[in-house]
Amino acid sequence: MLWEQLSEDIKTAMRSKEKNRLMTLRMLKSKLKDIMINEKKEISDEVFISVVTKSVKQIKDSIESYKSGGRDDLVEEEKIGLDILSDYLPEQLSEEEVEKIIKSIMVKNEISEKKDMGKAMKLIMVELKGKADGKLINKIVQSYLK
Repeated sequence: MLWEQLSEDIKTAMRSKEKNRLMTLRMLKSKLKDIMINEKKEISDEVFISVVTKSVKQIKDSIESYKSGGRDDLVEEEKIGLDILSDYLPEQLSEEEVEKIIKSIMVKNEISEKKDMGKAMKLIMVELKGKADGKLINKIVQSYLK
């Protein structure tokens, strides 16, 4: 389970004195503990991946903000955290694989008009959640519905 793996990785980072890795992993564990306490739920792998995905998205947004502000030092720091968290995510599908899956779902469900965007996204996200970036999925679906 990913929760146990996180605890082991924190211990390893402490032993090897990897400050950036340790700080990032502790931040992740803190977010997960907040969910355990506030929502009174155990941390399943699905919840774990969801939290990591949200954290990765936040870091990517921060990187964009830092780039536009000319803070290259902070960009590098955030990229390190991004690399660390990415280790916990399932492998992402390539754009071609995502496109193939989207096309098959849209053909199978006879979706071809822009007004069916919501229906398409709902069906596609069930299939691709956690396996591909939502922005990429949205872009591909929109290109098919034009």
